[in-house]
Amino acid sequence: MSRMRSLIKIAIISLSIGIICATAQGASYIYGTLEKGVNDHWGVGGNLSSPVNIVGDVTVPSGDTLLVEPGTVIRFAANMDYCQSGYDTTKSEIIIRGTIIANGQAGSEILFRSSATNPVENEWQCIYMRSSGSKAIFNYCSFKHARHGIFIPWDSCVEVNHCSFSELSVGIRQRHGFAYVSYSVFGDTLIPISYCVDGFYGGYFFSSWNIFQNYTFKGVCVCDGDFGGGATGSPGMNQFLRNPQCCNADLANVNQGGEEDTIKAENNWWGHDPPEHIYGLVDYDPWLHEPPEVGIPNSSVTSSVPGDYLLAQNYPNPFNSVTTISFKVLTGGHVQLAVYNINGQLLKTLIDGNMDVGLHTIYWDGKDSSGKRAASGVYFYELKVNDFIQAKKLMLLK
Repeated sequence: MSRMRSLIKIAIISLSIGIICATAQGASYIYGTLEKGVNDHWGVGGNLSSPVNIVGDVTVPSGDTLLVEPGTVIRFAANMDYCQSGYDTTKSEIIIRGTIIANGQAGSEILFRSSATNPVENEWQCIYMRSSGSKAIFNYCSFKHARHGIFIPWDSCVEVNHCSFSELSVGIRQRHGFAYVSYSVFGDTLIPISYCVDGFYGGYFFSSWNIFQNYTFKGVCVCDGDFGGGATGSPGMNQFLRNPQCCNADLANVNQGGEEDTIKAENNWWGHDPPEHIYGLVDYDPWLHEPPEVGIPNSSVTSSVPGDYLLAQNYPNPFNSVTTISFKVLTGGHVQLAVYNINGQLLKTLIDGNMDVGLHTIYWDGKDSSGKRAASGVYFYELKVNDFIQAKKLMLLK
């Protein structure tokens, strides 16, 4: 059971009892390890209301899930860590040993920021993916004023969609694990994506429909990944818009291996034509000759589907926890989206109802209609909109 104390007493209570929480003037103040076996819920309808004020490291235990509701504001006390633990003992962070799902919505984003009146970068540390097997999904989130927005040093799986990263030293820092990032904006950072060049290689970065802009020290630095045209199905459509006065790189492959380590980066806009300032083993041809229309898939590149509907390839693919399926509807109507096994047997219906015009995204967690985890293997997902039908293949790995 979480203890309730005055904010003054919080600083002197031992963390051995677990999470420390207090309320003052309608706000929640928290640090410590979330109670094991209790899946915490922050925001509207949750056990902690917005804003959630973090004054020391907060840890999500292995096997547990932290759910953050749309519109929640999470504020980190500037340059403070009552726990004196984690990656930086002087700054607060959220340490993920289990799972975090921060599921914002368009117009109701989740905000991770400093609590300072006049905040600057480096006032809190990061979302720290601390353990192998930890997972994170961030939809419509904004990350500000941290050293690293998200840090992935272990074999974790992180999915980022429709997010923004600004006023940070590094947007996403990666050493191991898998990062799948789409429809997101990285602006006003020293380095939008940074791979830890410390002799460890093994991280994979998937990028599509992102904007990397006004980075002032280095460009996107990765070891392995798909920025367009690779085996995992990225359509590209990224925009690299560095600050030319203080940054001389757009994309750099830091892996010094052979040709098999070449990063695919086709169908991207590099801010100039032809591309320049790309370093290491990067295959960027063909490239876009003008910026893509942000947020709307370009069917001439991503698919040969005729007509008014576009079913995108799921990502990540293959996947082992959660995968994203996106599709575009230009004429509203009845929509069905379902997953089938290789024998054509229905596994689960994901959507069955009327939907409005626009781009839609849904997630499949690899479970059938009864909630049982599906076996590893190849499956098909099929989209039906009015008289239009299209199917694509995906692969589930355990």
